[in-house]
Formats: sequence, structure tokens, C-alpha cells
Amino acid sequence: CDPPGLSQPHTESMYRIPAPYCFLCYTPPKDAPDPAPAPAVTKGTVTFGSFNILAKLSRATVQLWGMVLNAVPDSRLLLK
Repeated sequence: CDPPGLSQPHTESMYRIPAPYCFLCYTPPKDAPDPAPAPAVTKGTVTFGSFNILAKLSRATVQLWGMVLNAVPDSRLLLK
């Protein structure tokens, strides 16, 4: 999200959730196990991800992702 006070053109209306609330903050249960090490640490691979609506993706975005994946050995892209 853009910093407060910065106005950018958006196709969707932006709503700022007032503090102390947070959008999409995850709090694990108290008895949850510690997270496992990231694959970037254990396997040397990096996974990039995008959870956007696929119809919003432009050709330029896909081309840029291709360049990033080619530049980062053994990287992957997860689209959801």
C-alpha cells in the first residue's frame, strides 16, 4: 500500500485500516511449532510468489518475472 499522504492512481478504491488493526496479519496459535528453515537456506532455492488475479498481469510483468527467474539460479515462481 502507498504510504499515507502519497496519492497514486489506482483502479481500485483504497481504504486504510486504522491502527492498531492490520490487514492480513497472521498470528499462529500459541502451541504452533517453530517454522522450518526457508528453502533458500536449506536447498539454496528461492521461490517468488504472486497472489494477484491473473487477469491483472500484463505482458511486461510476465517478461520481467522471466528475467528475474533467469537471473536467480534454481528459482521458482508460484502463482496463486
